[in-house]
Amino acid sequence: PSPLSLVDTSVCAGSVVSIPTLGTDSYQWVASPDISCDTCSSLSITPSKSGDYIVRATNQYCTVADTMHVFVDTIPVLKPSTFNVCSNSEIELYVGDAYAISWSPALYLSDSAIVRPVCKPQDSILYIVTAYNSLGCTATTLVDVIAIDKLEIEAIGDVTACAFDSFQLSTTVVNGPDAAIAYNWSPAGYLDATDIANPTGHNLIASTTFQVIASSGTCAADTATVMVNVNNLPDLQMSESVTTSPYSEVKLWASSMQDLTYACAAKES
Repeated sequence: PSPLSLVDTSVCAGSVVSIPTLGTDSYQWVASPDISCDTCSSLSITPSKSGDYIVRATNQYCTVADTMHVFVDTIPVLKPSTFNVCSNSEIELYVGDAYAISWSPALYLSDSAIVRPVCKPQDSILYIVTAYNSLGCTATTLVDVIAIDKLEIEAIGDVTACAFDSFQLSTTVVNGPDAAIAYNWSPAGYLDATDIANPTGHNLIASTTFQVIASSGTCAADTATVMVNVNNLPDLQMSESVTTSPYSEVKLWASSMQDLTYACAAKES
């Protein structure tokens, strides 16, 4: 048979390798779902991954074989992203790994040619990110950096609780950076924590307004309030303790100037 002289090659994922006519002999390629024809002298290969492709050529006298190695380099995978950051604060940007990468424009970036640049924006900006593999094939995505001047929070509505019962406070961020947010609730004496978004309160005996201040980086802080309305405990008078023998009938009474609903329950001692 004529010499085959297959040449090793490198391609990007999804590319097609074309094999020109090898000759007039009979050909048999080792079966693979990547090849278009396993008995043809010319064919195309769409490799799904790096690997070897083997062909045997036969004439009436003898058989020869040759192997071609195809290296498949994957296309970088990028994730379109939005980052929220306080104006003039730093944030690290990352959308995926690559052999090489470029960010455009380079404005506000520590380095426009690295995978994880640090951004310190004065205003909101949209970046075009182009990533390259070792063969120069590219993937592109968009990164939106939103510069925030003022943190915005929203507290839950008024809360109602009975005197001395526990109650829950809560606030959510309406507009804020991806960075950590610091909380400061007051008055602090009734709360289990003052530096979290959702503290629990106890032992309140009078209606009270609670205030929370939220801050983060260079963003202007925001303030919200929650009114906790305390319902007084029922004003109740009842019979004194009674000592009696088992199964004896005992008259108990309870009364109040308030319009109450009564329920009787026994407690063993």
